[in-house]
Amino acid sequence: MCRIIDFKRSLFNVPAIVMKFEYGYRLNSKIALICYRNGMLSYMLAPAGLKKDDIICAGPAAELSVGNALPLRNTPVGAVVHNVELRPGKGGQLMRAAGAFAKVVRRIPGSGEVVIRLSRGILYSLSTQSMATIGTVAKFGAAGEPRRLFKAGESR
Repeated sequence: MCRIIDFKRSLFNVPAIVMKFEYGYRLNSKIALICYRNGMLSYMLAPAGLKKDDIICAGPAAELSVGNALPLRNTPVGAVVHNVELRPGKGGQLMRAAGAFAKVVRRIPGSGEVVIRLSRGILYSLSTQSMATIGTVAKFGAAGEPRRLFKAGESR
């Protein structure tokens, strides 16, 4: 079953509730089915710490909590983010795999850019208008969940 994941989080300032979690087989991570207040259903990358029935939001007015998507200008220095846009409005392209995250390192005064450090240590200078989701991408099969077998050899 092919699930289309909304990396762009296109509905701004519309609260959504987390309905359930599923396995994103191409990403090897959790994905969350969310229902917006207007009734639209969508899949998103599930950050670690997000629970069923949590309310999340995307946009400049969203508060700083796990699962919310904010522009980089609204995220404080030291915040852990994932699903980061390289160009504003294009959709998240960085830090989408299981366990991936980036940290906001500093703001460059007067240039409208923010520097982030990827989990591998690479530094990126991005626009302050680029969106990023707060938190780390959840790994499937984290503590407290039953282990899934993906190959026959894993059962031996």
